[in-house]
Formats: sequence, C-alpha cells, structure tokens
Amino acid sequence: MTLARHWLVDRLSGFASHEAVVHRDRSTTYEQLSGRCEAWLRVLARACLAPGSVVAIRGEFSPGTCALFLAALSQHSVVATLPPGEEANQYLDQAHVEALFDFAAPDSWVIHRRTPAAPTP
Repeated sequence: MTLARHWLVDRLSGFASHEAVVHRDRSTTYEQLSGRCEAWLRVLARACLAPGSVVAIRGEFSPGTCALFLAALSQHSVVATLPPGEEANQYLDQAHVEALFDFAAPDSWVIHRRTPAAPTP
C-alpha cells in the first residue's frame, strides 16, 4: 500500500529532505516521515483496522505519533488524538474508539482493541 494516493502525503513528498518534525532536539525529514507512515499502514493492516475505523492516539507529539496520524488519515480512518495519561480515557467511549494506540515513549507503543460503546439515544 502506498501513501501517494493521499493528496496530503503526495503534496508533502515535494519537501523530501526538509524538516517535517522536530522532537526533543532531533529532526525528522518528510522522507523519513513518509517511511514511518508506510510502516504504520502495515501495522494498521495487520491489526485489521479497515478504512473508516475509529482510532485514538494517546501520547506526546513525536514523529511516531505524527506518522500514525497521517497513515490513519490516508486510509480514511477517524482519528482522535489524546494527551498522555489516564484522564483521557473518558473520551474513548464518546468517540466510539475501536483501537487505542498508547505511546509510553516516542517509539514505544501498544495497541488496545476496544469494543465501542453502543450509541445512546
């Protein structure tokens, strides 16, 4: 699966060697970010998260969370971004989240599959 089909990633590819994200005094280029997006697309596929899935990303702003965000958007997922910490759990049911990507550190994460709460009338 390639990200070239998504207009945003296609547009950003023109900036391949330029800085895309700076995190903890380390920079990531658009080319590196694109590679991370491709890796996340494979993770999303292995996790059976189809287009239209509702995913949440909990963690600090980092190249990993940015790449996951772009990959999920490129496959037409609904993405909820949450700050680190357990207090954000209250929003998981409201957003009908099917999978939570929980980042304990910039490149250390775990996926929690969820059964979304039934909508209330």
